Amino acid sequence: MTSRESVAVTNSKERALILLFCFAAAFRVFIFSAGFPFFTNIDEDLHFDLITQYSHARVPHTFDLLKEESLTWIVPYASPEFLQRPDQFPAAKFPPPLWKQSPTEAAPELAATKAAWSTEINFQSSQPPMYYALASVWADRATHRINGNSGIVLDSFPECSANCDCDLAGLPNRAHNCA
Repeated sequence: MTSRESVAVTNSKERALILLFCFAAAFRVFIFSAGFPFFTNIDEDLHFDLITQYSHARVPHTFDLLKEESLTWIVPYASPEFLQRPDQFPAAKFPPPLWKQSPTEAAPELAATKAAWSTEINFQSSQPPMYYALASVWADRATHRINGNSGIVLDSFPECSANCDCDLAGLPNRAHNCA
């Protein structure tokens, strides 16, 4: 075997190993995402709030309270199983998630939970902004897709291209309107 053949075999083995590690990492993330609630006891709610702020081109400069827009997502989808014990609830049993309850049934609990969470300070504001800036672009694009905005995919409509590029750069888009 020549040295070139040896290098080619080594490179292909390394690529296979790297792909295997990437697949294992992606599988691990998928299992965690599928098995745990959207907001757990770690600090996902704080990360989500920061991404929401960045998606509106608001870079936090101080430790601030969770924003109202974030709370409208965090409160219904949070999971009490990670924050409390079952004996703290009636019949010592966790209630059904707020998002599974009817709006009238969940309204008092939503209001009380939102009031409690609205005093939460987002200490993640001190973190480096690159991850949050990239995640906010994705979140902003996903929000536009959910709301039916036609400026979702870059260059899909030539007249919207400049608008989308401005959105991604965090610039106001006064010259174009894709909505």
